[in-house]
Amino acid sequence: MAREAPYCSVMQIPRDISAAHAKPEKLLYTYEEAAYALGMTRGALRDLVYKGRGPVTVSIGRRVFFAKDDLVAFIDKHRDGPLA
Repeated sequence: MAREAPYCSVMQIPRDISAAHAKPEKLLYTYEEAAYALGMTRGALRDLVYKGRGPVTVSIGRRVFFAKDDLVAFIDKHRDGPLA
């Protein structure tokens, strides 16, 4: 039996409607979200950023965000032991 392709051949529309409505991957995080992901308080993260020892920030207008890749780089920078 032939296996059915996951997409319609003409327009590349997903056959599974739930895949079409899937949430896109989050790229930017707020202070609250980044602090939660790093396991610290919002104030502790703000203090690290203010002192220049925190993750790199992204400013859009007056709002400040953290890119996912920058959070991972911050974690890797503070890792004890060899990287795998």
